[in-house]
Amino acid sequence: DLQERVFEIGRSLSGVAVGPSLVSVPGARAFHLPGCGHAAHGAFMIQCEFAHLHPPRDGSLHMTLQPAIVEKVIENGWAELHPLAGRYGLPANIVMVYGPRDEEELAVVGDLIRASHAFAEAERQPR
Repeated sequence: DLQERVFEIGRSLSGVAVGPSLVSVPGARAFHLPGCGHAAHGAFMIQCEFAHLHPPRDGSLHMTLQPAIVEKVIENGWAELHPLAGRYGLPANIVMVYGPRDEEELAVVGDLIRASHAFAEAERQPR
Protein backbone atom coordinates (compact mmCIF):
# COMPACT_ATOMS: atom_id res chain seq x y z
CA ASP A 1 0.00 0.00 0.00
CA LEU A 2 1.10 3.59 -0.58
CA GLN A 3 1.54 4.43 3.08
CA GLU A 4 3.97 1.56 3.57
CA ARG A 5 5.89 2.73 0.54
CA VAL A 6 6.09 6.22 2.08
CA PHE A 7 7.44 4.60 5.24
CA GLU A 8 10.03 2.65 3.25
CA ILE A 9 11.23 5.85 1.57
CA GLY A 10 11.85 7.49 4.94
CA ARG A 11 13.33 4.38 6.51
CA SER A 12 15.81 3.95 3.67
CA LEU A 13 17.38 7.40 3.99
CA SER A 14 20.96 7.66 5.20
CA GLY A 15 21.39 7.63 8.96
CA VAL A 16 17.66 7.39 9.73
CA ALA A 17 16.46 5.50 12.78
CA VAL A 18 12.77 4.63 12.92
CA GLY A 19 10.84 4.74 16.16
CA PRO A 20 7.73 6.08 17.79
CA SER A 21 7.05 9.77 17.41
CA LEU A 22 7.82 11.92 20.41
CA VAL A 23 5.11 14.45 19.49
CA SER A 24 2.40 12.68 17.52
CA VAL A 25 -0.54 10.40 18.16
CA PRO A 26 -0.01 6.79 19.28
CA GLY A 27 0.96 4.62 16.34
CA ALA A 28 2.77 7.37 14.43
CA ARG A 29 6.13 6.18 13.10
CA ALA A 30 8.90 8.74 13.19
CA PHE A 31 12.11 9.30 11.31
CA HIS A 32 14.99 10.34 13.57
CA LEU A 33 18.60 11.34 12.90
CA PRO A 34 20.46 10.15 15.98
CA GLY A 35 23.19 12.43 17.20
CA CYS A 36 21.61 15.71 16.13
CA GLY A 37 22.44 18.70 18.30
CA HIS A 38 20.41 21.49 19.78
CA ALA A 39 21.76 24.01 17.25
CA ALA A 40 19.69 22.22 14.61
CA HIS A 41 16.35 22.98 16.29
CA GLY A 42 14.71 24.40 13.15
CA ALA A 43 15.38 21.21 11.22
CA PHE A 44 13.70 18.98 13.81
CA MET A 45 10.26 18.97 15.40
CA ILE A 46 11.58 17.64 18.69
CA GLN A 47 14.92 16.18 19.66
CA CYS A 48 16.15 14.37 16.51
CA GLU A 49 12.74 13.76 14.88
CA PHE A 50 12.47 15.47 11.50
CA ALA A 51 9.31 13.75 10.21
CA HIS A 52 6.65 11.25 11.18
CA LEU A 53 3.99 9.27 9.38
CA HIS A 54 0.55 9.16 10.96
CA PRO A 55 -1.30 5.86 11.46
CA PRO A 56 -3.01 4.21 8.46
CA ARG A 57 -6.45 5.69 9.13
CA ASP A 58 -4.92 9.09 8.32
CA GLY A 59 -1.84 8.61 6.14
CA SER A 60 -0.59 12.19 6.32
CA LEU A 61 2.85 13.20 7.57
CA HIS A 62 4.33 16.01 9.60
CA MET A 63 7.81 17.18 8.72
CA THR A 64 10.15 20.10 8.86
CA LEU A 65 11.13 21.67 5.57
CA GLN A 66 13.70 24.28 4.71
CA PRO A 67 11.95 27.60 5.46
CA ALA A 68 12.65 28.85 1.92
CA ILE A 69 10.41 26.16 0.37
CA VAL A 70 7.55 25.94 2.88
CA GLU A 71 5.39 28.58 1.19
CA LYS A 72 5.86 27.07 -2.27
CA VAL A 73 4.97 23.56 -1.07
CA ILE A 74 1.79 24.96 0.52
CA GLU A 75 0.93 27.05 -2.56
CA ASN A 76 1.30 23.95 -4.74
CA GLY A 77 -1.27 22.14 -2.60
CA TRP A 78 0.97 19.45 -1.13
CA ALA A 79 0.86 20.61 2.48
CA GLU A 80 -0.50 23.03 5.01
CA LEU A 81 1.27 24.73 7.87
CA HIS A 82 1.06 22.77 11.10
CA PRO A 83 -1.32 24.59 13.48
CA LEU A 84 1.37 24.66 16.19
CA ALA A 85 4.21 25.74 13.89
CA GLY A 86 6.13 28.53 15.58
CA ARG A 87 4.32 28.04 18.89
CA TYR A 88 5.26 26.36 22.17
CA GLY A 89 8.91 26.17 21.18
CA LEU A 90 8.23 24.33 17.92
CA PRO A 91 9.88 25.49 14.70
CA ALA A 92 7.80 27.66 12.35
CA ASN A 93 8.60 25.44 9.35
CA ILE A 94 6.59 22.33 10.31
CA VAL A 95 4.05 21.28 7.71
CA MET A 96 1.43 18.59 7.36
CA VAL A 97 1.91 16.81 4.04
CA TYR A 98 -1.10 15.02 2.62
CA GLY A 99 -0.80 11.27 2.18
CA PRO A 100 -0.42 10.09 -1.41
CA ARG A 101 -3.38 8.63 -3.29
CA ASP A 102 -1.54 7.40 -6.37
CA GLU A 103 1.92 6.83 -7.82
CA GLU A 104 2.35 10.42 -8.98
CA GLU A 105 1.55 11.77 -5.53
CA LEU A 106 3.82 9.15 -3.97
CA ALA A 107 6.70 10.52 -6.03
CA VAL A 108 6.07 14.06 -4.74
CA VAL A 109 5.65 12.95 -1.12
CA GLY A 110 8.87 10.96 -1.46
CA ASP A 111 10.65 14.06 -2.72
CA LEU A 112 9.34 16.03 0.26
CA ILE A 113 10.56 13.39 2.73
CA ARG A 114 13.96 13.46 1.04
CA ALA A 115 13.96 17.28 1.23
CA SER A 116 13.12 17.15 4.95
CA HIS A 117 15.89 14.62 5.53
CA ALA A 118 18.41 16.66 3.52
CA PHE A 119 17.54 19.78 5.52
CA ALA A 120 17.89 17.90 8.81
CA GLU A 121 21.13 16.26 7.70
CA ALA A 122 22.62 19.60 6.62
CA GLU A 123 21.62 21.31 9.86
CA ARG A 124 22.55 18.46 12.17
CA GLN A 125 25.17 19.39 14.72
CA PRO A 126 26.81 16.33 16.29
CA ARG A 127 26.64 16.27 20.07
